[in-house]
Amino acid sequence: MCKRSHKADELDTDMPASHLLKIIAKRAKRTDGFNIHNLKPNEAFLGDYQEYGMSRRQYRTAKDKLEKWGFATFKTTSKGTVATLVDTSIYDINSESIGQQNDTQEANKRPTIGQRQATNNNDKNVNNEKNDKNKYMDFVYLSKEEYEKLKTSFGEPLLKEKISALNDYIGSKGIRYKSHYHTILNWNRRDSKPVAGRKLQLLPIVGKTCSTKDCKLPGVYKRKDCNFDTYCCLNHLPKEVKEVYG
Repeated sequence: MCKRSHKADELDTDMPASHLLKIIAKRAKRTDGFNIHNLKPNEAFLGDYQEYGMSRRQYRTAKDKLEKWGFATFKTTSKGTVATLVDTSIYDINSESIGQQNDTQEANKRPTIGQRQATNNNDKNVNNEKNDKNKYMDFVYLSKEEYEKLKTSFGEPLLKEKISALNDYIGSKGIRYKSHYHTILNWNRRDSKPVAGRKLQLLPIVGKTCSTKDCKLPGVYKRKDCNFDTYCCLNHLPKEVKEVYG
């Protein structure tokens, strides 16, 4: 339950921070009861910032502000980012109305016998596929061939970020994907679409690296002012290009 106050009105002037605090309150664990992630009361998994319409920069800035202002704290674990709600003056996660609402939602979410059987079959298929793939972090599985294809497309540093983001999302949501390889590709296409108020994003050019001496990062932009093929990474973009692309 959101409590309207001067503090809440002030926080609403910073939409990313206000939105992230709402996500934390919505996901935060409410009791000391059993949970598979060993979360304590007021703790919640984060990391899937794309799912609530934020860029990585907005997500990081919002975290810093919420921690600075004393609303929440954050820590990185092997399973993902854990946020702790430390100020309940705006969101009271243990209010009676929220508890009743969650009880109703949980009852509606209970699967039927047919749904449980389908889930069991899907679990078997997922487990068989995992046996043929390498595990990255806690929840991401890729075959050697899939990993090499992604590394060629994005470069290893960017690929590790994408694996980390997928790992945090699976850890916080408990969602299963048939193919983590295609999920990473799909998220990359989605992130490349223009969003109002956000600069366009340059994507790695397959098989191309930055032409700057000693730079091994993926090329994301081909210069048009040279007589030969010259590629730039995000760190070596011309000034006029940086003004257009993020």
